[in-house]
Amino acid sequence: MNLEDELQQLEAMRDAGHLSEEEFSAARAEILARDGDASSESEPTQITPAEEPVSTDTMPEIVPTEAARVALWDPCTAGRFSVLLTGLFGAWIHARNWMTLEEPGRAAAAKRWMLGGGVLALLALCMPPTVAAGVLLWLSFAWYFIHGARQAEYIEEHRIGVDPKPWASPLMMGMIGMAVYVGLFFVVDRLREDSPPDPEPPPVAQIEEPEPEPEPEPEPEPEPEPEPNPLPTLDATHDVCNTAEDVEEPWLNLRKRPSSKAEILGQLPDDTGLVLIRAAKSPWLEVRVADGEYIGFEGYVHGKWACPLGGDPIGESSLDPTKPWLVIACSNDKSRSSSRPGAEKKVSALQEKGFFNARVIDGEDPMLTNFNCCYWSCVVDAFATKDEAKMLVTIVKTAGFKAYAKRGWK
Repeated sequence: MNLEDELQQLEAMRDAGHLSEEEFSAARAEILARDGDASSESEPTQITPAEEPVSTDTMPEIVPTEAARVALWDPCTAGRFSVLLTGLFGAWIHARNWMTLEEPGRAAAAKRWMLGGGVLALLALCMPPTVAAGVLLWLSFAWYFIHGARQAEYIEEHRIGVDPKPWASPLMMGMIGMAVYVGLFFVVDRLREDSPPDPEPPPVAQIEEPEPEPEPEPEPEPEPEPEPNPLPTLDATHDVCNTAEDVEEPWLNLRKRPSSKAEILGQLPDDTGLVLIRAAKSPWLEVRVADGEYIGFEGYVHGKWACPLGGDPIGESSLDPTKPWLVIACSNDKSRSSSRPGAEKKVSALQEKGFFNARVIDGEDPMLTNFNCCYWSCVVDAFATKDEAKMLVTIVKTAGFKAYAKRGWK
């Protein structure tokens, strides 16, 4: 092989990427030096056609160079994690990958997804839980199929060698952020439940225009007073109590609406029987008068002066403050007319089985700070410790009743 062929072969190997510029320069200098030594001999050697070609064993060994690699988080794995940690997590990981790949434009697009997703996540705090979960899941899929999938295609298209980066640190940050978001969601939801209802608008004062005096007309015959509603079909569940202590107004007002400013339909003295229709806006009860002057009338009374028969008035407590652990056998919604009779029936059944301390407790009792409003609860007994209450729960269940222990107040 002559000098020109060797140089051409060397250039071809460099163009194919098998030799770096330094290796190419060193090999070319060695070939030229060897050719110079051969031409400087005093008697040139005549080469016959029968002689063997010059051996190439003296050429330097060609070692291909390895392409540069980039440390990245796997973009497809980031997409899978975004299903649980929202699209914000995936957009954040992809933005950092784009910066490593020296693609600031694509990194800025990923950051815009983070900003838009953050605004959507804040709006989801005001939504019901199921709706908010659906919105965040939609955000994850929308981000991946519109923007996230392009990073994996970019790496494959440019044949970039990837050294996978560990996931421990970003996953820890993502889970902490998700936990904070979920906690914030429950705080907002609790505040929304505890917010007071909108107050009733004050009555608009109407200005009456003076009317001309009408001509005298014959007096009409008085209309008969409307007859009250027929007698209740149920026995009285409450009676009026503790009004005699008020010297100025020793009665309970029966009003047209659940408001202290509403029209008064009647004045009920102590021991007037009442039939509970439903528990209205606390502390008002909708009742039907069961006896007395206003028998059959329906309206609203303040629960403080309506005593359940065989119980204490609503607003006052018969519970022992030293025994906060209660064994509950039933909780009936006050909005149903059968809730109080049903609770009393359950208490009677408990007493027949030997649970003589069983009684009906009003969920609006001021001591029951851990109870929900507007329930009649069947309390089997009360205890000072949780363990004592649990022992009675087991006994009540053995007798064929459902029961559980609950702390009534802190």
